[in-house]
Amino acid sequence: MVLQLILVGETVLAILSQNWFTAFLTSMIIAITFFPLLFERRFRIHVPPELQLAAIGFVFASLFLGEIRDYYTRFWWWDVALHTTSGFLLGILGFLLVHVMNETEKIHVHMKPGFVAFFAFMFALGVGALWEIFEFTMDGVFGMNMQKPMLGDPSGLTDTM
Repeated sequence: MVLQLILVGETVLAILSQNWFTAFLTSMIIAITFFPLLFERRFRIHVPPELQLAAIGFVFASLFLGEIRDYYTRFWWWDVALHTTSGFLLGILGFLLVHVMNETEKIHVHMKPGFVAFFAFMFALGVGALWEIFEFTMDGVFGMNMQKPMLGDPSGLTDTM
């Protein structure tokens, strides 16, 4: 709730200063922070509070601090830290997907621990690769700057690779 209150405060300040893009983006970030709760209610799957906090913290760090507060250009290591964190979070999400399938009585599948670990790793790798393709496409088609210049490379390819 603290992170959400910070985002609400930023939205109010953006509206008062008539910075409409920041107000819109921050409002969308607030909506995204409610996704774990909506997911839990919609699908009746318990999402551990620690994972909810980690997901909300990641969204806050990447979108609010990274994009709005410009941490990606202020700190050279910010993008590297977030890529590492996203890999761990996606791995946990992949593990939870398999765990839910193993525990659901409607699905009669019981996977071995080695496969679960392999699936979690491949899930994180696959979603990460799709995200980089998305960033490249958004930069190429819409002229955005999702692939940030880093480590002396102005093209953003270092970010993607």
